Amino acid sequence: INTVSASGLISFDWPSYGEGTQYNVYFSTDNQTFTLDSRCPLTDTGADNSLTISGLKLQTKYYVYVAAINNGYDEAGPVVAITTEASDT
Repeated sequence: INTVSASGLISFDWPSYGEGTQYNVYFSTDNQTFTLDSRCPLTDTGADNSLTISGLKLQTKYYVYVAAINNGYDEAGPVVAITTEASDT
């Protein structure tokens, strides 16, 4: 996963695992209790995949992982930590 942070948001992308593959994206501030992003499942289009989560707390470390859905079950990828930045204003 490649990540970018800005004021109150995080953006990340991950490689394609095949057109039509579906993914769930989870995020957390404590690396234990993860929230499923409300736009999931996301469907792979055959190119690199990306997602931006906004409205987050400033200067807060978030943990994110992407899970491919296989036969109805999540196959979780690695957890990545990223910290949102302070306000631009």
